[in-house]
Amino acid sequence: MESEKSSENNYEVLNTISEDFAASAQKVNDSSLQRKLHTENAIISLEDAERAGAMLLKELKVGSRESILLRSRHDAILNICRILTMNLDRQGVLIANLLNVKDGRRAFLNIHYLEELDRLRKNLGQSLSNASEVLIEIVSTGNEMILLDNLIQTSKKYQKKSVARLKKLTFTALKDAETAIEGSKLNYDRGADLISEIRKIPSYVTEKDVFALRAIKDMAVEGAELALHVNSSSKSQLEFAEKVNTVTGQLHDESLHIRRLVSDKHSLFTRNLELISKVAVLVAVEFFEYLSAIDIARHLKEHDGVYDSEVSEAVYDLTAFVENACDDVESVANLNYDMTEAVSVNSKIEEQTVELTQQETSCFDRTRHQVMLMTEKTRFPIDGSARNIENGRKVATLVQGLLDELEN
Repeated sequence: MESEKSSENNYEVLNTISEDFAASAQKVNDSSLQRKLHTENAIISLEDAERAGAMLLKELKVGSRESILLRSRHDAILNICRILTMNLDRQGVLIANLLNVKDGRRAFLNIHYLEELDRLRKNLGQSLSNASEVLIEIVSTGNEMILLDNLIQTSKKYQKKSVARLKKLTFTALKDAETAIEGSKLNYDRGADLISEIRKIPSYVTEKDVFALRAIKDMAVEGAELALHVNSSSKSQLEFAEKVNTVTGQLHDESLHIRRLVSDKHSLFTRNLELISKVAVLVAVEFFEYLSAIDIARHLKEHDGVYDSEVSEAVYDLTAFVENACDDVESVANLNYDMTEAVSVNSKIEEQTVELTQQETSCFDRTRHQVMLMTEKTRFPIDGSARNIENGRKVATLVQGLLDELEN
């Protein structure tokens, strides 16, 4: 009676083990499949990031060239403004001298014209001072942008190497996942056969079929050994998965750093657009007022034949300076107008750069998330196979106990 009760208890334990074995084997198999899926998704996201990064680097190179060109044009405008300032200073000296000539030498010299020229000169001088101050900031900001452009491009080259390294690692991880699927599938199929046989144990005991019981014991031992191999392999694969996870985290940090650099450059670009607009208004509204000076200066020169030689020479020089100043004002206006398209091109490149950076970072975010999930799924087969080692050994021990009872 005690023997029968003991056998029933063993049957219950065996059924519990078989259910646990089945659940564990199923989870191990499912985790292997999910691990492969997450790895494939990581590769897809990484390839998307790679494509976005290549487009971004291309835009950065074009944008860098355009930034240098734009900075050079503002440099040119700034230099013209400096020459204009020198010109106006010389005009101021000449006008002051002409206003101070003695009455006898002032014949036919229109004082109102000189005063108007001086007013226009002073107004343009103030506008030049304002414009030069803004232009200096534009050029300085442009230099900072060019410096950041170079830093971003170099960082992108480093990142490209990191992407290639991670891509290689993820493909290796994918092969590992496929190998794990094969192993877990084999383990699952063997486990299903063992579970089926465990359920027949009561009838085998009744029929005293020791050969069937020994076969079950051998299956359990073999299953435990297979689970031991899976456990060892899973630990090795987890170490590799954690390495992939670490490299992915580093690459993600690199992408965030590059995004911050792009954001910093975009802030400078936005500031420069405001400054460029300010200069455009100064040139279009205030600089153009000076162009009327040439007609006034020419009226003075029409009568230079009636002045004495010293006054005539001063009028001659003043007219030449005024004409040169008007030419420079028009040159500034033309350069400023020509930059309209350049600024528009730069704006489009900048928008594309920011958009591609965000797109690339988003891809790295997804890659990191998928690699983290892949790593987590790699952990489960270790616990699951450890349980199956224990379960296989328990089944072998219990079946051996039943065999001992039958053979004694």
